[in-house]
Amino acid sequence: MKRSFLSPFLYTSAKFLCYWFFRLVWRLRVIGTENIPKARAVIFAANHRSFADPPLLGSATKHYVNFLAKEELFRFRPFGWLIFELHAHPLNRRGGDVAAFKMARRVLADGQALIVFPEGRRSKTDELGPARAGVGLLAQITKSPVVPTYLHNSAHLKRFKPLIVAFGAPILAQEGESAQAVADRVMTSIAELKGKITSEI
Repeated sequence: MKRSFLSPFLYTSAKFLCYWFFRLVWRLRVIGTENIPKARAVIFAANHRSFADPPLLGSATKHYVNFLAKEELFRFRPFGWLIFELHAHPLNRRGGDVAAFKMARRVLADGQALIVFPEGRRSKTDELGPARAGVGLLAQITKSPVVPTYLHNSAHLKRFKPLIVAFGAPILAQEGESAQAVADRVMTSIAELKGKITSEI
């Protein structure tokens, strides 16, 4: 299924509105944009605490980013149409990690940017969990750079805590390196970004 001619307008408008909404209400700060490669096929790997994470990250970068969303969200057609136009891709969760991986690989093969969450699911606390090997395998197969990204306070929107999006130096999978080792390096970089941000606040 192809997006309509309205997609670029809707995406750009939503990106603009989200950025200024986050900026004005939650005093959003974006750090480290110089670390983002200009190449279109980029993996943004972030910690995951909130449903707001995809629009938050997407509004913080100049890239047109894609993300995976559970297929149930597409069943209400008006909403499903809207998020599809905003670069969401339906994911059959019964297919598990295999279905997610195939969809992610397809997006990157098309030369597009993608948001992934190395922990595999939303965390219930602000503590970072271990990374699954998927992000490493994706980086190996597609040879796409991975940009570690730390999202600060996205789970505390009701308390109006300041939001921060911090981008780290891109990571490339090395020859002979295991997928899990790549994923662990990404998660370590996210943890370092978190440590730096929290120590400065």
